[in-house]
Amino acid sequence: GRKLHLEFPGVRTKTTVRAELRARFYFWANSVETMVDISKGLVIVSYDVEQYQDHLNGAGYVEATEVAYAVPMSLHGFHFCMSSRLDCMITNAYIVATMPHRDRVKTKVHYGSHVECQYLLASY
Repeated sequence: GRKLHLEFPGVRTKTTVRAELRARFYFWANSVETMVDISKGLVIVSYDVEQYQDHLNGAGYVEATEVAYAVPMSLHGFHFCMSSRLDCMITNAYIVATMPHRDRVKTKVHYGSHVECQYLLASY
């Protein structure tokens, strides 16, 4: 199967953006290195719902995107899960403005409660 990378933005309150970027690069590089079949790609889920909401107001998201594109990995899917429709709309605008078309079509943004987001994720 595909490798799955879960991100919980709400637990990153005790770190700096620089330390987080270093950890992300290490994780993604390690994921690529350990993939048996690199063509299957990596699925990333950013779970930003209720108590897991980001407390840094999105600091480092642009830099994290740049780090992700620096690692030679195949992105099979990217799911953002959020609590509010407003956050969902802002994220969609960010995706349209920054992501290349090949990755944009693999990206889905979900919003709602824990149950609603988990139900939507289970349908993929």
